[in-house]
Amino acid sequence: MCECLKSCIQGMAKVILILINTISLLASLALIAFGVFVILRGEEYIPDAGVDVNAIAYALIVLGVVLLFVSCFGFFGACTGKHGLLNFYLILLGVVVALLVAALIYGFVMKSDVEDTVENYITDAFDTVKNATSANATVDQFVAVNTIQVAVKCC
Repeated sequence: MCECLKSCIQGMAKVILILINTISLLASLALIAFGVFVILRGEEYIPDAGVDVNAIAYALIVLGVVLLFVSCFGFFGACTGKHGLLNFYLILLGVVVALLVAALIYGFVMKSDVEDTVENYITDAFDTVKNATSANATVDQFVAVNTIQVAVKCC
């Protein structure tokens, strides 16, 4: 009875691991595709908010490739049952989790810098649109100001 239960649990764990890694594999392909899309056509759809869109796109592509790499090891390790692949998958997941924790800590530490940058951009955009003629303000500044005004239902 114990062997039957053990094999049942192992089978369920294998199926769950295959499903999770299939979903993460598809998500990684979506990240890569979105990153490429932003590089090729991002300027048409994303207004200039003082952020380099290409840097974000390259970060998405790198994140997608890393996720693809990790999920392939998990998927093939679960399908073949090879312990070496699964051990390497576990190590990669540990590294990814450590990097995510580091990024989270960095985000909390640099929170004030990000807030200052966004606040300065919004203030400059509002001042330029309010005090200048339409020749001095850029289209992106008009779009940013109008979007904010519509979102907060003011002005």
